[in-house]
Amino acid sequence: TDKTREICLKYKNKYPGKIKLILNTQNIGLIANYNTTLQKCKGKYVAYCDGDDYWTDPLKLQKQVDFLELNVSFDLVFTDKNVLSGTKIYYSEGKILFADISFETIVLSNMICPSTVLIKAEIAKKYSSSVTETATIRNWLTFDYPLWLEISMDHKIGFIPDATCVYRFVPDSGSHPYDTLKAYYWDKCLLDIQLYYYKKYITHNKNRNKRFRNKFKEMVVHSRKQMILKYGWVAKRDFIDILKMNPFFYFFLIYSKWIRFTKRGLNQ
Repeated sequence: TDKTREICLKYKNKYPGKIKLILNTQNIGLIANYNTTLQKCKGKYVAYCDGDDYWTDPLKLQKQVDFLELNVSFDLVFTDKNVLSGTKIYYSEGKILFADISFETIVLSNMICPSTVLIKAEIAKKYSSSVTETATIRNWLTFDYPLWLEISMDHKIGFIPDATCVYRFVPDSGSHPYDTLKAYYWDKCLLDIQLYYYKKYITHNKNRNKRFRNKFKEMVVHSRKQMILKYGWVAKRDFIDILKMNPFFYFFLIYSKWIRFTKRGLNQ
């Protein structure tokens, strides 16, 4: 409806040697499209730029290629980003430094913005199909986060503290929906991704860090509690085990609901 296809065809015809346009006859969905497109890439490296975002550093790709060529043990590198919300850009360049980028840090909090990533194509293709299969079976709503987690279990990830792109915060988008039920399913999806890869990681990594395991379990309990508080009875049926383990939290949930109901009545 926004003539995206026509615009893409125009640029493909204008730059036939630089742009390869992959068109589907029907909507195959985000995850399947992600994998299909990736498998057709022929270069040494793959870079991502999501539709809502845009690159701002003309040397972005050169910096990242130089990093991977110089640090041969690394297979993926990402950068810092700025955030556009409405008409205001929030600058973060130089403010964020990651001392440790590994599976154990990424699974606790996804700090990798897809539009800042450059990855060796052979590594991306190696894991893409298995991630697609798992994501489809488990009804995940995103592809990039599980891909980063899969890769980080066996490969090193680097970071460049330059802001090379703008991440556009779009209200009522797939990752920031207004609809309560959609928002709940998004948060639940992210938690399921974390739990799935945590279990896979500790199964194959016998030298796992006890401190990490404790931090992960604390994160899961905290996330579930926050989801129950945020989404109320929609989330309660999925996380009833939390309520059974902690009757005081169950009381707090009812009390919080009563307070919100009371305030709503007073405002009316």
